[in-house]
Amino acid sequence: DLRYFEGYPPHRSGALMTLPPPPLTDPGATWTSYQSEPARQGERFKPERSRHGVNVQKMQWRNSNWVDGFPEMVSSMTIADVSPRFAVKRIILLYENAQYREAANFINRLSHGTFKTILNQLPIDMFIEAMPHSVSILEALYAKVFLSSDCGIKVLRPESVLMQLVKLFAGTGSPDRWLGSARKLLKVIVLSEPKLKKA
Repeated sequence: DLRYFEGYPPHRSGALMTLPPPPLTDPGATWTSYQSEPARQGERFKPERSRHGVNVQKMQWRNSNWVDGFPEMVSSMTIADVSPRFAVKRIILLYENAQYREAANFINRLSHGTFKTILNQLPIDMFIEAMPHSVSILEALYAKVFLSSDCGIKVLRPESVLMQLVKLFAGTGSPDRWLGSARKLLKVIVLSEPKLKKA
């Protein structure tokens, strides 16, 4: 374009010619104003946002079935981390409310360290006297001790448990409902204390 170069004299021979900036697309603008517009320069590299993106904060978590069951999930995951004092109170409270199965499940879910700490604090004699109703609690205790290499079974009074089982099956009632738990108790006792088998 001749108009582009008409304001610039021809270069001398042997000298480097400095080219002027390219013509502006906007006649009313200046080259300095073009250089001072970062927003316009960045527009061509800025990706276009999707108008249909998902806003995580607006998602309705409260209506999810997963959230409804979350407290139970947390309870089952954190029960192994309860304090020994709380564990003892919880077991006794469930026992006093005749929630024997719930107490047995709670014992089964305790960590080894917590169970070992509370074993000597539990009212074992009271559990034995409450047989056969408390047989599920004793079953959980014996199974836990049997699986622990550093917990002795003597603390669970196996002789007293055997006497209660003899009274149960020698009575005139119907001990069929306790038969399964009684067999498991006898098996653990015999495996742990072979001498009691002869008795």
